Amino acid sequence: MPAPDRLSRFAAALLAAFPARADLARAVGFGLNQNLNALAPEPADLATTVFALRQWAAAHDQLADLLTAALAANPDSPPLQALREQWPALAPAPTGGPFCGPYHPTPLFVGRDAELARLHALLAAGALPALTGTGGLGKGRYLRYYTNNFFLPGWWV
Repeated sequence: MPAPDRLSRFAAALLAAFPARADLARAVGFGLNQNLNALAPEPADLATTVFALRQWAAAHDQLADLLTAALAANPDSPPLQALREQWPALAPAPTGGPFCGPYHPTPLFVGRDAELARLHALLAAGALPALTGTGGLGKGRYLRYYTNNFFLPGWWV
């Protein structure tokens, strides 16, 4: 468990980087695949929300993922950048990989080899394919899986 002063700086950086709950919820949703309302139900004020989120992340060994998600959502935030510099083991600077959010592989991602090969061939040929479909079908998971396993250098998703 990190020292209390570091956790306080972490909370202060999140508050400075995300003055609106909606922006923080988006970062948590995309970066951690978590629902902020489940972790800190509304109508909690933003400071209470950040405290609950930080407590959850520390308890689940997700502080590094939380900082990575926050930096991916707000890369120009001086408080987040300073936190990364002061605490480099928590979230190293991006190395230029294709997807800067945390990736949590799932054993449920099966049976899409043909689609992955087709997407790879299209991107290698210079095409810009679009994934469309009803929400919840797995488009985001599909792209995360692809970018973390088959990406082409120079491509960012």
